[in-house]
Amino acid sequence: WNGRARVDSGGTNNGNFAVYVPAIEAVSLLNGTTWGAYASASETQLTSSSHFGSSTLANDTMYYVYATLSAGVLTYDVSTTAPDAPLTWKTGAVGTHRYLFCFKTSSAGVPLAMQMSRGRYLYRFSALTTELRALNTTSATAATDVILARAGVAGRELLPAHARIARLLSAVTNAGNHVDDLVTASYGMNGDLGTGAAFIHRVYGPTSVTNQAVFDCECDSARTIDYSITLGNTDAGNPTATVDLYVIGFEE
Repeated sequence: WNGRARVDSGGTNNGNFAVYVPAIEAVSLLNGTTWGAYASASETQLTSSSHFGSSTLANDTMYYVYATLSAGVLTYDVSTTAPDAPLTWKTGAVGTHRYLFCFKTSSAGVPLAMQMSRGRYLYRFSALTTELRALNTTSATAATDVILARAGVAGRELLPAHARIARLLSAVTNAGNHVDDLVTASYGMNGDLGTGAAFIHRVYGPTSVTNQAVFDCECDSARTIDYSITLGNTDAGNPTATVDLYVIGFEE
């Protein structure tokens, strides 16, 4: 297959998910004791009745999509069971459930709009700003952990446990009532920020100036990175700042 999949907006948590699997030219699966190559001629929209046991998707949950067989015909399985370490098969279902891609649900159980191309995922930030925000803070002078999850809360992670590269958007705003304030937001692998930063985002300017930057950052198995905020170069008094961090995608 072409290694692409998508989630559109307007889906539901029960019924039509707005999750689409593209046409598949051939996928090798085990049918009983016989291996075969199976195909799907057109794009398929996943539904609760056909691919998820007529159930309702849970809130803030990562789901995995597998190619499988039903009565010898290629179909798809939506599951909370993660793939094996090589990202080839559903854990415990080698040969019968081939891993294709994953998707995340919102706080209402609706799949988050995104595009996936060969293991690279990009959320539709323009439609999902609140759902994708992991951090909203005014201070962190020392290296501080942040979970790459909605509101930075464990259990709401926006990338699967096997992903180690997160695509992030940093939004830094000078909030102090000063003319020339410097705000520096630093980000790095969990545990590394004391010796260096994978990305440094600086904003220099007057009150209410906001600057955004997109960067990739390695995370650990808990989907956690470090960040810190430094304030300096003020014309008078003490500057203040707000820093927002969004998870806009990841790579498998």
